[in-house]
Amino acid sequence: NEEILHSYGCHGAAELLRTYGFVETSPYTSTLLTVEQVVAAASVFLCSQGGKALKEQAVTDRLNALRKAGRLPIGDLFQLATTISTSLLTLIQVLIYNKTELKAWVEHGSPQLAADTLISEIEVVGILLQVAEQARAAICRDSQDSCGAAGGKSVISASGRSAVAKTLRDEQQRVIREFKKAVIMLAMGQDGGDEEDEDDDEEEEEEGGDDDDDEEEEDEDENDEMQDAKRRKL
Repeated sequence: NEEILHSYGCHGAAELLRTYGFVETSPYTSTLLTVEQVVAAASVFLCSQGGKALKEQAVTDRLNALRKAGRLPIGDLFQLATTISTSLLTLIQVLIYNKTELKAWVEHGSPQLAADTLISEIEVVGILLQVAEQARAAICRDSQDSCGAAGGKSVISASGRSAVAKTLRDEQQRVIREFKKAVIMLAMGQDGGDEEDEDDDEEEEEEGGDDDDDEEEEDEDENDEMQDAKRRKL
């Protein structure tokens, strides 16, 4: 007897529920995020750090530059998944560019900005974590609304709808947690070089200390030999 395997395709949890009527963990699960949500997250983080919210005209100018370069997704909707998309990193970095940086980016052909092009790691990482928090809150809010709006007849009981909604919410929350881990790894990756440099410095200091000790011992030996020579002369 041969095992028969059936694939439902590369679908996330929501699509599996909508198309096939069940929910399970899927590597393709994601949650939608609008450009406006990213802009709001950036303003919230910048204000929390003592800065100012993004000005409306500045945001408009930067979004126009991104659209002209084709750097925004279709419908201005990002898919927040277990990894950080280059398009999301590009949007965040361009949003916090000053006028000079924005002009230089446009003059260089408006390239995509990946993790290795971060100008301000702290701000980018902080905004990404704020984006994740807003997505988490939106998932909880949407789940409560869907559970509360149970009007009309349905083949699924109220308890069944609640269980399905919880399963879908849990799967989406899992994605948010994995996204946060990816953000933390991004931050650690930026700091990794510094830690290695510190380790190298410590090793050099230890080696230098050993060399100094050896030199001191050699000096002491030379002094002892000189004293012995003087005694022999006397």
